[in-house]
Amino acid sequence: MSEMSLQNTNRSYLQQLTNKLQVGSYIRIINYHNTPAYNADEFDSQLKFYSQHFCPVSIQDLDDFYNSKRWNKEKPGLILAFYNGYRNNYDVFYPLLEKYGFTGWFFVVTDFINNPVKKQINFARNHTLNIIKDEYPDGRYALSWRELKELSEKHVIGSHTRTHTQITQTSSEELMKEEIVISRRELEDKLNQEIPIFCWLGGEEYGFNKKAAQYVSQAGYHYLLSNFKIEKIK
Repeated sequence: MSEMSLQNTNRSYLQQLTNKLQVGSYIRIINYHNTPAYNADEFDSQLKFYSQHFCPVSIQDLDDFYNSKRWNKEKPGLILAFYNGYRNNYDVFYPLLEKYGFTGWFFVVTDFINNPVKKQINFARNHTLNIIKDEYPDGRYALSWRELKELSEKHVIGSHTRTHTQITQTSSEELMKEEIVISRRELEDKLNQEIPIFCWLGGEEYGFNKKAAQYVSQAGYHYLLSNFKIEKIK
């Protein structure tokens, strides 16, 4: 294919995507990690805008969307995704979700929560989790299980692995089981509910790592979230 033909193809694809976005044919996702208190006013402005132009998405909404192949709400759907299990997601953003009636999707690293308070900063440093220096004088930077349980009553909880370790083509099967399967079991045991969705590091699609994909399926997840899509597993 010539360079000119490739440019035309890309332009056509982008135009199709733009048209679909304008008519609400896609569910959007906005990703958050740390949500510190000093940005609370900005987050409030964002939620106010989202509530005017989008509607929240629950797991049931996602199931209906996949089953019918249509988004049947007046406004396009918007998933607000929060990664790693930071305490400031609960302290700062959770009240805003309640204020504006939005559903949060919380993808947590279970061992971050499990670590004793005195060890959380070192765990974060050793597992590529960003910590805002001196944010919490008591040293607890992760959600507590009590806080996560409260979030789970109205919002969606997913696994973001057990230790925030990237799963690669050369990862051992033991590591894959720990990060994919055991993390789900632990969340289900602690929260007493089914955990429907998994998001691994790297953002690859379901079939990128065939062995890891088998563990995602065996674990019982219904969906996999990657950088570009939500894939229905079963």
